[in-house]
Amino acid sequence: MQMIFCGVRRMQIPFLAWLFQGIPETIAVTTLVYALSQGEILWKKILPVGLLLGIISYIIRLMPFTPGVHTILIITALSLLLNILARIEFKKAAIFSAIAIAFLIIFEFVFYGLLMQLNVVTFEEMNSNLKLRILVSYPQVLVLFLLAILVRVKRLDKIYKNWMTKRILERQEQ
Repeated sequence: MQMIFCGVRRMQIPFLAWLFQGIPETIAVTTLVYALSQGEILWKKILPVGLLLGIISYIIRLMPFTPGVHTILIITALSLLLNILARIEFKKAAIFSAIAIAFLIIFEFVFYGLLMQLNVVTFEEMNSNLKLRILVSYPQVLVLFLLAILVRVKRLDKIYKNWMTKRILERQEQ
């Protein structure tokens, strides 16, 4: 739901939507950024950042900014949180935060668009039915988590191959 305030839109989110949609979404985005930047998924670092980002995102969306500014502020907040709490270099955190948010936007566009094209749900139904709104957000959250796991597995595979190559070369030298 959006409210107009001084000619600028405020993005009001019902509390339950924020709790069951927004928080999982911010944790999924944080997981993807962490996997991209560190190659690991460490829940003890991801969960605090994801939860804080969820709170910050809720507050940012209540402010009357021009469309797009919310997204930039959320990317900046995620980058700062990762830099401060997870000790990830700010530049790296900013780049991967932008990439993760871009994936989220793309996945939302694809899943919501697909549901609407297939006449499963309308935009009005999603906005008026809180349970439906929460439920239709889970596919992109799950895909973000799966993407983070895929990044993690690919990085492990690359590390293993490099280690094996090094071992083979060492044996050939002997």
